[in-house]
Order: sequence, then C-alpha cells, then structure tokens
Amino acid sequence: MSKKYGIIFLFLILCVGLIGCSSDASSSGGENGDVEVEIDNASYVLADEGGTSTDDNTGMLAVEFAVTNNNEYPITISPHDGIKLDDEGEQKSPQTDLYNDKVDLDSTFTGDIGAEKMAKITSIFYVEKDKAYEVRMSPFSTNADADIEDVTVALDTAEFSDSFDALNEPEEALSAYIDTIYLDQENDDYERLVSADKEALQEEAKDLFADRMDSAFMMSVPEEEIDKNYETYKSLLTDEAEITTETIANANNKAVVTVDYATLPLDLHEPVSDYSDEYIDNQDDFDYDSDEMEEYALSNFDNILNDIEPETSRETLEILMVNEDGKWSVDTSDWNSELLAEAFSEGYVY
Repeated sequence: MSKKYGIIFLFLILCVGLIGCSSDASSSGGENGDVEVEIDNASYVLADEGGTSTDDNTGMLAVEFAVTNNNEYPITISPHDGIKLDDEGEQKSPQTDLYNDKVDLDSTFTGDIGAEKMAKITSIFYVEKDKAYEVRMSPFSTNADADIEDVTVALDTAEFSDSFDALNEPEEALSAYIDTIYLDQENDDYERLVSADKEALQEEAKDLFADRMDSAFMMSVPEEEIDKNYETYKSLLTDEAEITTETIANANNKAVVTVDYATLPLDLHEPVSDYSDEYIDNQDDFDYDSDEMEEYALSNFDNILNDIEPETSRETLEILMVNEDGKWSVDTSDWNSELLAEAFSEGYVY
C-alpha cells in the first residue's frame, strides 16, 4: 500500500471511531458489567399543591429505571447518595418525601436488588423541560469482594415533554364536564378530553333536579313542568354559575382537581310556601282548594327560579379523576363526585 493510501485509510478509521464515540444526548441505558441500568419510562407528575411547576418550564419528572444486578450477591442503591442527577455540575438528589394515596404516588426509595435479579426503581427529580441531564447510580454491597463502579445514564427530558404539556388537562376536562352535563353548554374540550356517557349523566342530573323540585310540593309535579323548569334552571346557571378548577395532583393515570364554585341554591320550601300563602290571601274565604293552591305555586315556579341569587361555596371540592386511553372521567366511586352533582343539579352549597 502506498504512503498516500495508507494516510487516507488511517483517516477513515479515525472518523469511524469518532462517530462511534459520539452521543445524541437522548435518554438511554448504561452498564459497567456488574450492573445494567435502562430508563423504562418517565412522565411528569404533580404531587399536591406544593408540587406544582415553579414556572412554565420546570416540573417533577418521575423516572422508572430497570436495574439489573449481574453479580452473584445482592446490591443496594442508597436513597441518600446512591442516585444523583447531574445538572450542569450540580449533583441533585431525587425527591424522597412525596406521597399522595389518591393518585398512588409514593416516592419512598427502595434500592435493594437480589443476586442476578432485575428491579424497577422510580425516582422523581425537579427538572427543566427539554433539557439533557445525566443520572449517576452508585450501587454498593456488603460483600467483601465487591468493587462496583458507578453507572451513568443519559436523560433527555425533551422525550417526555408531552406529559408536561398534559399535566393540567384534568382541570380542563372537569370544566368541560361541568359545562356539558350540568349547564348544557357546548365545550370542545369534552370530546377531546372526556370519556363519559353524556346522555346518561344528563338524565341523572335532571332526575336529581326533579327530586329537589318534587320535595317542595305535596302533589306530584308533572313531567312537563319538570322539563320546562329544568331548562330554565340550566339557563340561569349558565349566566350565574362561577367555576374555578385546578389540578393539584396528577400521576399514574389519576388526578385530583379542586373546584371552587358559585351556584344557584334550590332552597324551595319557603318561596313555594309564600306563593301558597298568596293564593290563600286572594281567596274570599278560608274555603280553598289545596290542589289549586299548589298549582298556583307551581305556575309561579319560574319566578322562584329567577329570583334566586347565586351563592359561593364555603368548601373546596376535591374531585378524583381517572384517565383511560387518553381521556378523563370523574371517579363516581369517590363521594366527592356526589357533591359535584348535588351542587349543580340540586343547588346544594357546601
């Protein structure tokens, strides 16, 4: 081989070597022979009111590591100094004191891995959106012959930015749920974010209103009167109700959304009684027909509804929501969901 072609050949070998050593800083795995670490999954989470993002670009990322111990003896990764996030030279520890049983979030660190076993370890870090980091794990063992090197794994939060952008979707879904089910308003977020049987829930809401209206009269209120007055009530709610929702916890396809609201209280007995008294006062004698008296009060029921002033809730509701296939629904097994229905169908103010 000539000297010229020898130089070209050597240059090509160096180029191939440099390409093999380059990195695109994406999330990946690492190993040292004794221990292998892979990032199985990661998503942003909210733990509670204290765990919300500090700004539009910072949040808590829950990272699930698959850690394989190739040794013939157990190893441990310490919750105190066994795992660190390298943030431009600053070594940051994971959050180890987060707990929320409603969304099954528990940051308790367990890092014991048996001989030739694999274990999943989830760590939660405060990170910036769309930023590349390195995570260093430092396993150790009580075995006298153990000499385990650290393992470094690349973590690129840009790969998980979709979950950051979706952190507040539960509050958008709940607002759309209230608009659609109780206020009979169009809300584009309902089809996009909510999974629920709309017609069944709307019928249930009307039944609750019917029970509340029936309770104010001795006679059975005709269906057409219920339908007419429920439409009036929903229309008034649309104008008068105030709703503020906020996602305070979101993890593992569950979320907790707070609701502060103003609704139209359906305290009906007194105004119905007032119209009954007005009917009696208009009679020439005390010989009146009780059915006619109630029908008179019923004929003025729309006036009763229009005279109601909105009332603000004294307590904040915490609504549990669940996510399935990318859409949210209210967890009806949680008692707070009943309070939500009562607030906007029966006019109860808590």
